[in-house]
Amino acid sequence: MGLMQREHSKDAEQSHENAAADPSPGAQGVTRVAVLLPSDSSAREAFQDHVARLFSMQARVFHPKDQAELNDELKKGGFDHVVFESQQDLLAMIWNGHGDIGDWCKRGVKIGVCRSGRSSAESLTSAAPREVSRVELIEVAECFERWSVARRRRQVIVATILSVIAIAALAVLLTVKPV
Repeated sequence: MGLMQREHSKDAEQSHENAAADPSPGAQGVTRVAVLLPSDSSAREAFQDHVARLFSMQARVFHPKDQAELNDELKKGGFDHVVFESQQDLLAMIWNGHGDIGDWCKRGVKIGVCRSGRSSAESLTSAAPREVSRVELIEVAECFERWSVARRRRQVIVATILSVIAIAALAVLLTVKPV
């Protein structure tokens, strides 16, 4: 390998390392961005346009029905960033059981939302998505998991009580003699 080729190779490696260290959207195609479209169909087109402006069409778009696939890709390390239109869409993904925030954070995935409010009328700005605090998300996910376990436990208890009542009612009906 000649001197010029080695220098070109070193320059290319340095350029690649600099791009990899730059987490901003569009850093020479190195940053892998996933985007979950909003569940509100009326907001999808505006959000897609906003994302296209921010990431120069480098983002992979997922529809709300593809939450499980997005979660799997994030857990495997397929993306560096995931962007949601709103906090509501992020939390809905967690509540649907498709947001393994702990795994995402272990992988170093940055989580961003473009709208912080509940209102879909809030305008999308040209600014980059606001990064969501991982600590807050992990706390929310852990609280939700504890709540889900308690809820399932209550559902099992209620189902057991209703089953006992149904069996008792059936036993009464079978022991009553017709007149």
